[in-house]
Order: sequence, then structure tokens, then C-alpha cells
Amino acid sequence: MAKVGALPGTDIVDAFRGKLDFYDWCNLHIVRSWPRSPGRNRSAAVVASQQPFTYINKLASTLPADVIEPYKELASDSGLSWKDYLNRLYINASIRDNMYPPEVTQEEDMTIIWLDAAPRVLTINNQGTSISWTDLDLTAYTSLNAKFALISLEFMVSSLGATNWTVAYLRKKGTTVSVPSWSVHPGQNNYFKVNDNFILALDDARKIQYALTLPGDVSGVYFWLNCLGYIE
Repeated sequence: MAKVGALPGTDIVDAFRGKLDFYDWCNLHIVRSWPRSPGRNRSAAVVASQQPFTYINKLASTLPADVIEPYKELASDSGLSWKDYLNRLYINASIRDNMYPPEVTQEEDMTIIWLDAAPRVLTINNQGTSISWTDLDLTAYTSLNAKFALISLEFMVSSLGATNWTVAYLRKKGTTVSVPSWSVHPGQNNYFKVNDNFILALDDARKIQYALTLPGDVSGVYFWLNCLGYIE
């Protein structure tokens, strides 16, 4: 990995694709070796995300110019390529049958409402077995017009075992994706803890879903969610 004075043009970036990776990070221009697979077993969440990623990248080469152009406009001056936007929107289920990016008009401007107390909306303590997809109702913490929830997450595994990944999942209710997810490999130390803040889409009833995948030799899993606010 090295810093460069400026990112090269797209023709040079494309020429080195597969060998060198160019990107911006913290106002720095970076070049590094092309990322390689770590060569180890992947978690179920990673495997699930690879399938749509592979599909949308293959589909990208067949899209007509009138579909690609809106993505190029989104990517302008962002440091991302139009394919980056296409990948992200497809993987988070914002687009499916219609490959055009969602339009945001002036009438659809959004407002962020921060909650003063950041109430706890889910508390799972000392869990030792898996939990299948379960609804979590956020109507008490969001407004009737809320479209997204601002969530703070804490995920801790006190005894990891040695057999497989421990994974926590969240998603918008009504979708079939398994992202976002947080995976802990058995090679990590016990009491491994993850803290994260993120935005998650709400369905019309203002519900999301969560799930936990726990190997049989894992115990002492803690999964806590707080609602920081919402977006109308």
C-alpha cells in the first residue's frame, strides 16, 4: 500500500484492474495490490452476499447506456465508480427488476430526527442457541412517516467455541437478504465484542427483523440494539 499524489484516469485504473487497486481514504490517494481471497472458510453471511455481487457484476456489462448514465451522474466527483453504486443498490435490495437507480426528488427530501434517550429496543443476554428471523417493532420509537431507523448495535460472544462462525443478522422486514451481518470467527478471543452504528430501512409497519446463528459449542452471546433516531 502506498500514497500517490493523485488518482490516475479511468483508462489507467481499468488497465491495472486485477493487479492494482486505486481509491481515496481520509483525503489520501491510495494504491495497493489487488485484494485477494484470504483462502479460509467463509461465513454464511459472506457466502450469501457473494452470490448477488457476482450476479450484478455480470449483469453490469449488459446494461444499456440509458441505464448506466444515471449511475455515472451519481458517481460524479464521489471517488466511486458507477459500478460501485450499482453494486451497493442491488446488494441492499434498493433495486431488483428495474435496474434504474431510485430517483430522489425535492418532494422526497428527508429529515433526520435524533432521539434524546436512544432507547434500548432489543436486549438478548447470555444466548446459547440460534434465533431464526424474528420481527422487531419500532413503531414506539419512530414516527408514522419514518422510512429508516438509525440503530446502534452491540454484539458480544463470551465463549466462541472452535467449530464455526457466530453471526448476527438484521434486515428490513419483507426482504430476503441476509445483510447487514456481523460475523465472529472461532479464532477470535473470547468476549469478542462488536460495536456499530448504521441505517436500516423500515417496512410500512415500521418493523425490521433480526436473527442469530450460533454453533453448538458457543455460549454467552449478547445482542443489544438501541434506536438513535429515524429518517422521515
